[in-house]
Amino acid sequence: MKSIKLLIIAIAISGLAYAAAMPPGALLKLEEVKSALPPASQHLLLKKWKLSHYEVFGVDYKPEEVEKNDYMHFLADNTYTSVSERKFEKGKYKLAGKTITLTSETEKGELKLIIKALTSSALSVVVDDPADSDAKYLIIHFKGQ
Repeated sequence: MKSIKLLIIAIAISGLAYAAAMPPGALLKLEEVKSALPPASQHLLLKKWKLSHYEVFGVDYKPEEVEKNDYMHFLADNTYTSVSERKFEKGKYKLAGKTITLTSETEKGELKLIIKALTSSALSVVVDDPADSDAKYLIIHFKGQ
């Protein structure tokens, strides 16, 4: 989770200049994203999601070489596995509304992801990190496998 947070910070910082040029009100407020996920679509989360790309203020960034095999895999027993920058991790997750709370077996703390979009083939999330006010401007896109 540390490597994900560091990557988020780096990408968010690089997009700040772009945000300054955005017209007022153009950015989606995180509170607007947190509304409930329809119960009928919750099962769509249960699969392996491969990292597709990042988006900061509408600009797409391809994963770096070290991220090419990154994924998240959500299982029906509320466990997950993931690879981030070649580091394997597993733990438990909780889905409440559109918020996925990840609790790693090896790292302390939680990581909260807000689902922005979920279909059978695509998952987009925003990191909910009160310690990093710029994290909300980064959208992480995954493709279903």
